[in-house]
Amino acid sequence: MTGYKIFHCPYCEVVSRVIWPDPIPEHLCPQSKIGLTCPACNKQFEPYEFLLDRILSSPNPEMPTTQVESILARDPNISPNARSEWMQEIIRNRNARFATRSTVQSK
Repeated sequence: MTGYKIFHCPYCEVVSRVIWPDPIPEHLCPQSKIGLTCPACNKQFEPYEFLLDRILSSPNPEMPTTQVESILARDPNISPNARSEWMQEIIRNRNARFATRSTVQSK
């Protein structure tokens, strides 16, 4: 079983299965930036390939999907903190969403 990759949107936190082009370009590597659009909020992102999580089970047919729009060559200036920066962006957006909800509910 080959599994599949998932994209976790840092804005709306929807998890979607990544659909890769066929054939996959030869220049794809873990340090490549992958162009994706979130199927829920339609925001565009370019995460590194290694930030997409691999799931080893069969894909859930109800999971939304997103097409790879672009694959850039290896980034020679990748930040050593890329994963933690990605997770911090998710947490910042989550905090902003909940802060907005709590101010709306308290009014």
